[in-house]
Amino acid sequence: MYDSVATFSLVESICTGLLKKYRVVLTSMGPKILSLCCFLVAVRHPEMSVWRVSPGAHGDVIDRNPSDTMVILETDWSER
Repeated sequence: MYDSVATFSLVESICTGLLKKYRVVLTSMGPKILSLCCFLVAVRHPEMSVWRVSPGAHGDVIDRNPSDTMVILETDWSER
């Protein structure tokens, strides 16, 4: 999951195939890099939606520690 280009490509490939017959809604409950890739795919395909998933006020607070792994993704926002 640390290969951001491969992750983006996989998410975009799956979603592009699904767009032919379905309305695509992306929800990421995984690592932050997956959330970023979902957002970037939706930017390229405005007919897709990205929804935030949260337990809201009913969820238990969980103290998390960040990993030592840094992921950097450079994007180019030029027109195609």
